[in-house]
Amino acid sequence: MKLNHYSLLVATQVTCLGVVFDCELTFSKHVTFVVRRCFYHLRQIRAVRKSLTTESVKTLIHAVIASQLDNCNSVFYQLSAAKLQALQSVLNSGARLIMRKRKNDHSTSLLLDDLHWLPIRQRILYKLYTIVYKCIHGAAPSYLTNLCVPVATNTSRRYLRSATHGDLLVPMTRTMTYGSFAVSGPTVWNTLPSTLRVLATTLGQFRSRLKTILFHLPTGHDYALS
Repeated sequence: MKLNHYSLLVATQVTCLGVVFDCELTFSKHVTFVVRRCFYHLRQIRAVRKSLTTESVKTLIHAVIASQLDNCNSVFYQLSAAKLQALQSVLNSGARLIMRKRKNDHSTSLLLDDLHWLPIRQRILYKLYTIVYKCIHGAAPSYLTNLCVPVATNTSRRYLRSATHGDLLVPMTRTMTYGSFAVSGPTVWNTLPSTLRVLATTLGQFRSRLKTILFHLPTGHDYALS
């Protein structure tokens, strides 16, 4: 690429805050990197599993594995099912390692019933809902808060039902936008039951009630609560 007679090298991928962004924003490189690194750490933990208590292993999985899966995971909104499954396989392996289960044992009940962990898809929703909640209540940076605009602030829409429900304006887009909080944040927030918005007076109450709702959301549900 040339700019004012200067040749510039165009990178096919860049890393920001630990997330690998490829030129098409598919996050393929990032998912591959995270999955490979997490399975490496799982193998190391498995080698010493017999010497550790269940609580110790759970702490290790949280610190080394879950933290990597949750890092900036709000950009995974609308991630393909294949890539979500790759990330889910890491979480499933971690759950089986904690509970001393075999490789082929079913892991869904381990995640939900024994460990009380949200699956990958629901973890993404949990992060997005929490960020939007903070934006609405003035606990987030302005560059995020400015993206969460209530429908009621639009004079031509203030009398719509969506305005009375506390919905947010969703920007018009022609194509699917990966990792754009301006689209994903308001979109998922508008699916949130109005009762949760009213009843949750603190961030702690909101997170607790939100997690309860997400636990009952089908694993394959497509990013919506309503």
